[in-house]
Amino acid sequence: MKPFLAEMDLALDAATACVSRSGASSLAEIAAMRLPSLLVPYPTAADNHQFFNADAFEKTGAAKLLEQKKSTSEKVAALLRELVEDSAVREKIQVALAQWHAPKAAEQIAENILSAIAQQQEKTAQTKVKKCGCGHAHGSAKHAH
Repeated sequence: MKPFLAEMDLALDAATACVSRSGASSLAEIAAMRLPSLLVPYPTAADNHQFFNADAFEKTGAAKLLEQKKSTSEKVAALLRELVEDSAVREKIQVALAQWHAPKAAEQIAENILSAIAQQQEKTAQTKVKKCGCGHAHGSAKHAH
């Protein structure tokens, strides 16, 4: 056990299972590496968001959840033993983790934002230029022929 490890990708790749808090960055790494995990949400996280993150993973079969206030060394050992020793449990979790991995999410969000902006600009431009009965485009509804 190390207090800080800069090469997290190497550690996660070498691990059979892990115990982790359930912040968004940790969960993204776990999902990307398809690493079966025991999630112990940080109990004083803002709006209890880590619990809700871990709960969502657990409900979809992507992790095991153990609240810190309910944890005992026996519970931790039993859950970790299951993750490490039962390959069927690990495989099921790894399959479920795939749905949480979105490697191009930022790119897709940026494309959606740019597309929405372009659509809005097009709509704005269409409302500024109006056609009258003569078929000519005019910048204003009032014009002379």
